[in-house]
Amino acid sequence: MTAATTLTAITFYLLGVRAQLFSDNVEKFSYERASFLLIAVGLVAHGFATFLILRGDEGVNISLLSVTNFGSYLVLLFISLISLRLPVANLLLVATPIAVLIMTLATFLPQESAKQISIESPLLFHIFASIAAYVALFMATVQSVLLGLQESKLKSRNGSLGGLVPPLETMERLLIAMLWWGLALLTLSIITGLFFLEDIKAQRVAHHVVITTLSWLTYIIFFIGRIAFNWRGTLIVRWALVAFSLLVLGYAGSKFVLEYLLII
Repeated sequence: MTAATTLTAITFYLLGVRAQLFSDNVEKFSYERASFLLIAVGLVAHGFATFLILRGDEGVNISLLSVTNFGSYLVLLFISLISLRLPVANLLLVATPIAVLIMTLATFLPQESAKQISIESPLLFHIFASIAAYVALFMATVQSVLLGLQESKLKSRNGSLGGLVPPLETMERLLIAMLWWGLALLTLSIITGLFFLEDIKAQRVAHHVVITTLSWLTYIIFFIGRIAFNWRGTLIVRWALVAFSLLVLGYAGSKFVLEYLLII
């Protein structure tokens, strides 16, 4: 059933992306509406496939691919909801193919040694808070890159990114909102993680805690620079990329080593 649901989601996603590519034609409204409806159906199927992938025989499957697939689903859901208010639907042209690839790997790649946690374990709250933080900060990173590109275009007098992104002021407000939410969720994740410090030592992921804390401190510096010193353009893009790279290294790097390298 998981494979069939995944293939259904992929089909509707690709049809939605195709309709989005044609949205610049004469019948723009019709294509945009068709794209949104197709991707909405894809999201329903993706959500069900994600539930099946997360569901294990002994609890919740928290393997790297399973968790990454859940995160990619949240990214698509977030972009789709935001696109109802802001002109950011074109981001789906990039996010959807990536989500399709991750969902395909999570569905068809063998995960016999995947770690599972009981549905009643309080550790799940920490895990899902972390995933939500990663998703929010990933979106903020993408937003900061687009903001930097937009400002660079305006300064060089080569125009702007046009209809691909919202106006500059809207992008700035959206970026700050995403960062605040992401930082709050990351703080919650770190605090709740302290309650499972012994488990963290037993699972050999102490380096994950250190790198994640470094990422948190980098985001704090980012906020100080943005608010106090009015950082803009290339500078905020660099800090956002460094902070998120540390976050990815702290989680995905340690999960990859533990799940794929240490079992060889």
